[in-house]
Amino acid sequence: MAIVRLFALSAGLLGLIQGVPLPGKYPNGAQCLVGQSDIKIAWLNTQGARRTDLIEEWIAREQPDIFGVAELPPSARAFEARLARNYPYRQNCQERSYCSTEVFARDAPVSGVALARGDAENRKTLSGAAMKFRQQSNSNVWHLVALHLSRPTTPAAQSRELHEFEARLGADANTIVIGDFNLTPRMPLLTDFAARNELRVTLAGRPTWPASSTGPLQGGLWQIDQILVGRNWSVRTLHVSPWVGSDHRGFSATLCRTQ
Repeated sequence: MAIVRLFALSAGLLGLIQGVPLPGKYPNGAQCLVGQSDIKIAWLNTQGARRTDLIEEWIAREQPDIFGVAELPPSARAFEARLARNYPYRQNCQERSYCSTEVFARDAPVSGVALARGDAENRKTLSGAAMKFRQQSNSNVWHLVALHLSRPTTPAAQSRELHEFEARLGADANTIVIGDFNLTPRMPLLTDFAARNELRVTLAGRPTWPASSTGPLQGGLWQIDQILVGRNWSVRTLHVSPWVGSDHRGFSATLCRTQ
């Protein structure tokens, strides 16, 4: 029994070490292209949020071009309707029914893709939504993907979900992936996934979870909400949100094209 307790303690300490925020940011790639407009993307897992007015105020301040969200409950339909006034294009993770992982965009995408099944809880399986957009300067398209992985009950489950994403859609140099990975930047599942797909993980410099859903009392421990970019993108800035009523803090990122 003592050995079991020691093993559990060691595993817990390892998890904490892997979750400690790293200083600075991973390299963001080449210099930005001249003459290309930046794009601003925001992300938030809304789990536990009771005050959507705080989320709306944050979005109004940040003015992102694209907003990705996870665990948006069915009761938030009024919030979605208000959001749709400024973000008329949307894609969720199911083709024909409600799903709580969604992407909202100001500009019309070329197409949208529902990556996987999901529900209002979205904790036991992969859910994701993607949009393709046309580049300003040529006919090439780029992908914005929002993912929500299951809780890390076993590494095998999350590994299957990442491979499912790769089989269904995959990533290339023009891809941006945002979402709640339930993985920190130190964890091999995330770093290996990024390496396989030639994506770069950007460090926020602050944790995104857990935060209190009843008040801004807890600073968080881990960055589990991520933005990963292909080599044709560079992250200029990444800011973790203030407390907006969720048990997560979101982020807003400004990106530019490098090719």
